[in-house]
Amino acid sequence: MGRLRIGIVGLGRIAPAHIRAVKRASDLAELAAFVSRRREHAAVLAQQHHVPKVYDSLDQVLVADTVDALVLCSPNHLHAVQAVACARAKRHVLVEKPLANSVAEADAMIAAAALHGVALMVAQCRRFTEAVRQAKARLEAIGPIRSIVHTLAVRFPGLATDWWASAEATGGLVLGLNGPHVVDTICWFFGQRPTRVQATAVRHNQGWEGEDEAALLLDFPGDGIGVGHLSFNANYGVNERFVVGARGTMHLTNETRLVVNGEVVVDETYGPYLEGGPNFDAQMREFLTAIRDGRTPMASASEVRTSVEVLEAARRAIRTGCAVELPTVPAAAA
Repeated sequence: MGRLRIGIVGLGRIAPAHIRAVKRASDLAELAAFVSRRREHAAVLAQQHHVPKVYDSLDQVLVADTVDALVLCSPNHLHAVQAVACARAKRHVLVEKPLANSVAEADAMIAAAALHGVALMVAQCRRFTEAVRQAKARLEAIGPIRSIVHTLAVRFPGLATDWWASAEATGGLVLGLNGPHVVDTICWFFGQRPTRVQATAVRHNQGWEGEDEAALLLDFPGDGIGVGHLSFNANYGVNERFVVGARGTMHLTNETRLVVNGEVVVDETYGPYLEGGPNFDAQMREFLTAIRDGRTPMASASEVRTSVEVLEAARRAIRTGCAVELPTVPAAAA
């Protein structure tokens, strides 16, 4: 297999991080196409990054023999229909988080990828820093895990892009945009599905439909507790995780600093999140090598489906004010 031809669908906020990652994996892949409804903007970027093809729509690139895989940086509510279309055209997919806005959408994506034999990976980029990798590797040493608390708080005084105005498109705004980061880490570290989900959320900014402040409480088998706090109202960014185990404690800051039982294990500095970094580079290499080797990638859609289920349950809990019990076995696997 030669170098994989990669297309980027959607050239908004997060696209530069993926563009950088593909370019840094030049031994495995090349940027072959940009897809954007803003053709003039796409043409400028294509010239800047030496990308040979620009398309106005996903349909156009799927009928052309110019790409082997696509990175979906599109709005949340488009992930499912676009990923299914890519799978039917036998193109591998790296889809930005969230995988989907509903379990039904996620299941349709997973089924299409399986049917057509393509990779479907979710861009859970916060898994791929050295500090997070070290934390994951050391969980057994401090376990079993008693609790995980994750606060992810940022400042958005207004809309960063037009589709953020819609609660349906975003999947609940702060829940749909940053909830996947928090829920993914908690579930991945526990290595289990939660059994019950409780949540509350409020909207302080009337400029959008969704909630901009939320809290989640997850129960896990064996009396484990996961707590997630999400905010778009912080005066400065806060990204802190505390992992309490029976034999030790971890503290993760910004996915770049790890302290275990008071000892600093990793302390790195990354640049601005939206510009990409070593975590996006490692994520892209995982996607590309999984395709090359014919294996299931880390953060596969089948694995990350649990996060979609948890967030769907959280939205239900917010609407009803009641806890939501999750089945021991996912409905799709039952």
